[in-house]
Formats: sequence, C-alpha cells, structure tokens
Amino acid sequence: RLAAARGLGDVYKRQEKALLDTVTNIIAVMHWGEEYFTAPNATQKKLSSWLHERGADIVIGSHPHVIQPISYIQHEQDTLGVTVFSLGNFVSNQSKRYTNGGLGVHLTLYRQNGKTRYRMQTLSNYVYRPLEDGKRRYYVIPEPEAHRILASQDSLLYTRFFQDTDSIIGHIAPKFQLERCSPKSTPQIFLPEGLISVSYTHLTLPTIR
Repeated sequence: RLAAARGLGDVYKRQEKALLDTVTNIIAVMHWGEEYFTAPNATQKKLSSWLHERGADIVIGSHPHVIQPISYIQHEQDTLGVTVFSLGNFVSNQSKRYTNGGLGVHLTLYRQNGKTRYRMQTLSNYVYRPLEDGKRRYYVIPEPEAHRILASQDSLLYTRFFQDTDSIIGHIAPKFQLERCSPKSTPQIFLPEGLISVSYTHLTLPTIR
C-alpha cells in the first residue's frame, strides 16, 4: 500500500495504522538529505532511527543525486532494519563525479523464530550518455557488464564511478550476480524494476557502437 505523508506526525500515524492493519513489514521511502553530499547528514540519521523505532523495517532514501552509505540498525544480536540513505541517479543527464550513476538494492525479507531477517545485495549502474545521430541517448549499464558493453568508451568515468560507489557503501552487502543467457540467445541481464526491487525482470541491452 503506497501513500504520501506530509510531516513526521503524518508519517507516524501512517506507520501506526499499518501496524494495526496486520502488515508484516513496512518500507519507508524518504525524500531527504543534501544534494551532492555522499554522506548522510545528522537529520537523516535521526529520522532513520526514529522510523525504525516506530516500526519501519526498511528505509530507502532519495534526493541527494549521489549514492550514500547503507546501514543496518542493530540491537545486540538482532538486526532491526536497513537504511539505504540514497540510491543516487538511476537515469540522469548529470555527468559530474558521483552523479553519473546509481544503486539498485535487492532485499529479501523472511521470518525466522518470529522475527524479520534480511538478506541484501547491491547492483550499481553507470549512465552512458552518447550522442547518436545528433541526439543524446541514455543507457543504464550495470557494473558487471560495463567492460563488455562499453570496453574503452567512458572507461575512466565508469571505473571511477564504481570505485567511488565501493568506497561509499563498503562491503556491507554482496554484489548482485547477473544471470546470463546462453551464447546463442540475445544477451539479457537482470536489472531492478524501479528504484526498489523485490524481483528482477529481463531487459535486452542494445548494441552500443
């Protein structure tokens, strides 16, 4: 169930209503943070804790136009939730450092001994923006396929973007492994369906010359 909230009071009311409505998990999608800062500010951190304390399992952030860290909210041996502070740009015309790509997050939530457990994988993508026949084109290139698809085209830029992403999010979660088709079939990859992904769908990549 999707709904837009206005103000923290409204957020709290909606979370309380969701809990009373016997939902199993709550995902809060936040528009927050400062543009072009690769670290969350104090307000984001406080809001993240506040949301988790009031029942949110997952918090997904956007707005800064750059990727920000991922954190697990833990109490003793239990993980109480996950916060992805910013996913960056999935598709964008921005080309400055840190803005020329984004992050997909694949989260699996499951119940164990009456508690919610989490598995998370990440998939970063670079936005390739060539001029073709006088028109700007946009291609979302996943990290595992970047060298095969682009080779030396934009190699310095996409290499630096993926290195920057690794530096920002660290090794908090394994990277998502793309599934490949047989050599005789059209190359396909799995990409997140939207910004938050609980399942993956086939997308055929165009040939980039």
